[in-house]
Parts: sequence; structure tokens; C-alpha cells
Amino acid sequence: MDDGKRSSQEFADIVPGRTTEVYLDVTERRTAAQRADERQPALVMLQGDLPGQVFRLPIGRQLIGRKGDCQIRLREKAVSAHHAEIVHTDTGVSVSDLESTNGTVVNGRRIRTPVFLSQGNLLKLGNSVFKYVESLVEVELTESLHTRSTIDPMTGLWNRQHLLVRLAYMIDSATAARPVSVIAFQMEQLPDRRAGMLAVTRLLRNSFDDLGRYFGRVGDESFAIVLSGTTRATAAAIAAALRKSLDSDGLRAAIGVSGTERHTEAAETLLTAAEEAMAKAVREGGNRVVLG
Repeated sequence: MDDGKRSSQEFADIVPGRTTEVYLDVTERRTAAQRADERQPALVMLQGDLPGQVFRLPIGRQLIGRKGDCQIRLREKAVSAHHAEIVHTDTGVSVSDLESTNGTVVNGRRIRTPVFLSQGNLLKLGNSVFKYVESLVEVELTESLHTRSTIDPMTGLWNRQHLLVRLAYMIDSATAARPVSVIAFQMEQLPDRRAGMLAVTRLLRNSFDDLGRYFGRVGDESFAIVLSGTTRATAAAIAAALRKSLDSDGLRAAIGVSGTERHTEAAETLLTAAEEAMAKAVREGGNRVVLG
């Protein structure tokens, strides 16, 4: 089934909200036991920008740091550009400090040479803390729980909090040559609220589900799209095309647009600016685009 057509129940079923007693036959028990033994090294963020986020560690080398070329990228200033290195080989998973300013700490001790990690080890870089896990079952369960905490249950889109985190990462790289823009829009006059919200979800997935474009539900009947490498003028043109697409589906929306070229801009400030422009569009009669 197309992701855009999933019902809220389908997304709620990703991680059931209740415990069900299940009886397994011998074959099922053997399969479950074999699965529990499967190994999938990963880091789970316990403290930092993305608490609960799982970073699987494939065979090879992974950099951790603030620079955009790091496979595990952290935003905080206490973390160096290239802070640490994770190496996964057939013999295990090791971590090395890359002469970082504030050091890399494993289980409370600052490391000076490569250290092999084992189940449950705690890894600290700056103020970010990770737990090292190896069980595939634990990795998948943690991923499911994290997904549930970041996804809006009705639409299956990112919720406001997680969209702001992603926007903040995007703004970190903002420049005059690579601006970041936000489109916020409020749905109007939905005769069938659920059907209308899911129609918007399908439209967003079909139109914006590609690299450098993120979107989510940020209010009761409002959504936001964040665009990397997009000027405010281009975002306004995209917003106008979005309004026409909504019109063709019999939907009305008041749309606001904001943008920045400053990497110091706060994500909440940029989103709020788009929402204030959206509110102005509502006051002016709705079904239009207003620049913030």
C-alpha cells in the first residue's frame, strides 16, 4: 500500500499500544530465539538533539562530529568537527577519538587509544550520550518506539517537535548560496476532516518526498514544509503551486512563507515566521499565499 494512503490505525499498529498474550508453537519459539541472537551493532542516543534515535553501524568506518560529511552528525558546539570514529569489522566494533577538543568518553573514562565496545557501553561526546547495543531485536524495538514518538498518528507525517529538529540541522548549513525556506499552511473549511487531512498527506508525499525537502503536521489542521537550498521567492512559487494542487482536490488553505540565509537562525523562529504569515493569509480571506 502507498505510504500516503495509510490510515492512522495502520501507523498506530507499528507499535501496538497494548500487550497481547500470544502462544507460540515450537517452530515460532525457535524462530524467535534465533532472531534474538541476530547481531546488529548500533548506537542509541540517550541524550542529545535526537533522543531515542538509532544509528545502525554497518561494516566499515563511521565518523561522528559536527561536519556535514559525518555519518553520525551532532549539532552541539562541545563536539568537534570530526570528533570520533567508529570502525565495524568482523572482529567487533571499536571507537577512537580523533584528537577532539573535549575528548571521547567510554563508561566514564576518556579514551586515548581505540576501544572495543560491548553491549550496554555508554559513549559520551560533548553533552551527547549514546548506548551501544548489539541485539537486532533491541535495535528494531528501539527504532519502532522512536518512530512512534516522532510521527503524527493521524497522518503518519513527522510531528512538530521532530520537524523542528530536522529544520535546525538544515539551518546549520544555511548560506546566501544555500538558503532555507519554510512553507506553513492552514487547511480551511474541511467538510470531512479526516478525509481532508489524509488527502493533504497524500499530496505532500507525492510532491515533496525527496532529498532536501521535509514536511510534517505542526498544528491541529496545519502543516509545514522545509526546503533546503531554496530562496524565499522560489518557496513562494512552490507554495502557489501547492495552493493550486489543493484547489484541484477541492481543498482550501491559507499559506505563509519564510526564509533565511543565516546559519544562526533558530528553527522555532523560522517556523513561527511562516505561521505568522499564514495567520495573515487567514485574516485576508484565506486561500492565498503571504510572504513573511
